[in-house]
Amino acid sequence: MSIVFLNGEFVEENEAKVSINDAGYYYGDGVYEVVLVYDRKLIDCDLHLERLMNCFQKVFFKNCPTKEEILDKMQQLVKKNEDIDTGSIYLQFTRGNKPRTHSFINDNLKPNWLMKMSSCKLNEDLSKTWHCNIVEDPRRMRCDIKMISLLPMVLSKYENEKAGFDDIIFYNSRVKSITEGSCFNVFIVDQNDKIITYPISNEILPGCTRARIISFLKENNYEFEERKYSKDELLNAKEVFATGSLKVIMPVIKVEGREIGDGKVGKITKEINDIFIKYLNS
Repeated sequence: MSIVFLNGEFVEENEAKVSINDAGYYYGDGVYEVVLVYDRKLIDCDLHLERLMNCFQKVFFKNCPTKEEILDKMQQLVKKNEDIDTGSIYLQFTRGNKPRTHSFINDNLKPNWLMKMSSCKLNEDLSKTWHCNIVEDPRRMRCDIKMISLLPMVLSKYENEKAGFDDIIFYNSRVKSITEGSCFNVFIVDQNDKIITYPISNEILPGCTRARIISFLKENNYEFEERKYSKDELLNAKEVFATGSLKVIMPVIKVEGREIGDGKVGKITKEINDIFIKYLNS
């Protein structure tokens, strides 16, 4: 049984409980983060905590812990779950406990704070690949906030997994572009080896792995551009790959039944994955 952190205490998972008056339970009124733990090291934790602080501001949470306080509890959580070498820490903050009323402007609530550590296996050798479907983005207009209210994504992913796809990539007809995936950012490599991804905006989550990959691209002089791009550009790309904290690099070799490039993991995808794995082991 894993040890979790809940509202100031480390307890066994089956002992962790929150009130039925939790705003996250009523409204999905909360934000979250997922941080990779690799060889018991927190990966890009500074990027995740900075994004979390930004989310606190965007959703008007009060009485939130500092980055330093959260980092300290995360490090303690890793120590207490000594059987997990590679995994993740899930952090969730909801607005707090309150009667079920839609207004919170006069409340001075303390957020409910949960952290849970789980083991996972990374796709380090790129042996796992994806066949994705492209669907119209059914979500809210504030995808830049990492909200716990994920029902539109969950329903869309469920329907497409039933249809035999590994995951989904969103097309946003309002901005006339591919934006991101269900829970990952998307990069394409065009026929001239230029790497393209959608720019930071309200339409996508500013992924921490996305940011790290972009820093690697610049350091290693890859031709790179952040811009909108069409469904046809994606389908005709030489390579497509997804990035996320627990996916790291996930090759997408088929979209809507159509092979991307030669239907194999591409050269640039392999190179970027090698750079990232080297970074994890540094």
